[in-house]
Amino acid sequence: MSDYPDYTNLTRITGTEITLPIDIVAQTVATLAVDIQAQTLSELKVDIAAQTLETVAVDIKAQTLTELKVDIAAQTLETLKVDIAAQTLAELNINIAAQTVDVNINFVGQTTGVNPITIYSSETGNDIDLLGSQDNPANGTTYTLIDYTVPTGKTLYVTDIAVTMCPVTSQAELGGYVYGSLYSTAKGNVFFMRQLGGFFVTFTKPKRFEAGDTVRIYAQQDSGVDMSGGGTIAAHLGGWLE
Repeated sequence: MSDYPDYTNLTRITGTEITLPIDIVAQTVATLAVDIQAQTLSELKVDIAAQTLETVAVDIKAQTLTELKVDIAAQTLETLKVDIAAQTLAELNINIAAQTVDVNINFVGQTTGVNPITIYSSETGNDIDLLGSQDNPANGTTYTLIDYTVPTGKTLYVTDIAVTMCPVTSQAELGGYVYGSLYSTAKGNVFFMRQLGGFFVTFTKPKRFEAGDTVRIYAQQDSGVDMSGGGTIAAHLGGWLE
């Protein structure tokens, strides 16, 4: 009998807890199947880098996972599908940046507030409301009531403008037209209107002005007389910044 067991025969170990490390390095493997079932995993990481893969399939069923990470870098993937069903999620963040994609979002049976951009800009503090006026305006004289330069890195969207004439009580009988125009140093006259006593207009398609452009509202009253003693011509510009 030799001093060592004969390992040329098959050895079977039953009912014993063992750790069996498997290290595969620099190999060409046609198929590597890993099946984890009915386990409690504190962390499961799948890291695939600098590979050319036709299909990457990860199927995890009936598991309790504290953390699940999938990291795919430097890959060319035609389709990447993530399907989350019948789960209780405290938070799900999806960030798509610098991509050319079509993103379809369907809100069904959700408690989610979806607001128009005008309301959203007000909630985020990006709304714009500019006011300007000229006291004692002379008849037929054009005044710059609003003069605003779009900040660096921002775009201004104008949704509405208004111009009105406010004579003092002693001149309340004065009639006449009010002229108003929306002008920018980059585009010139964008909008012009002439209305008896004043006007208010909402643009169905907001007017867009890029950073550095100066936006103005010009106005004049044509009542036939100078509005002395405290009369005013006033303007408003509304919109938001992005």
